Amino acid sequence: MGNREQTYGFSSWPAKSAVVKGDIPVNCRLDARQGLLHMVRYAMPYPKSYEDVYQAEGDKDIRISVKVINCASYTEAKKQLMQDLLACSAYSLPRVTDQIAEGTYDVAYCAADNSARAISAVRGNAVIHIHNIGIRDMDLSPVYQAFEEEILSRTS
Repeated sequence: MGNREQTYGFSSWPAKSAVVKGDIPVNCRLDARQGLLHMVRYAMPYPKSYEDVYQAEGDKDIRISVKVINCASYTEAKKQLMQDLLACSAYSLPRVTDQIAEGTYDVAYCAADNSARAISAVRGNAVIHIHNIGIRDMDLSPVYQAFEEEILSRTS
């Protein structure tokens, strides 16, 4: 295991997902209740995976990206998240798994400054990246929670 994998504690990540449903539905997207307007959806080079771009209602300077990468298994999703973390320019991103609702995500990391300006996580068989991409940032914790509620409404 490489030094950065040790930094992220990859071997200590849960061996089994706490989430029953693996895939996140492709039609899962935030609605206007979060004050975000859906701008565009991009296909990603993984099956059933996509990136949605949203803009804050009434503020064109706030935009966010929601990427969902559906993997074949939970193990594959963990490996994908580790690859994504290793590609990050920051040496180490803070782990925030314990700060997110229990059972919602198996492992999660936030922005290098320990803020919720960016969140990357594994949920079952999926990797989720929610990032600010606009001129101004917003706290993405409520966005993450709203996205989880949308996932649950589509999988129950």
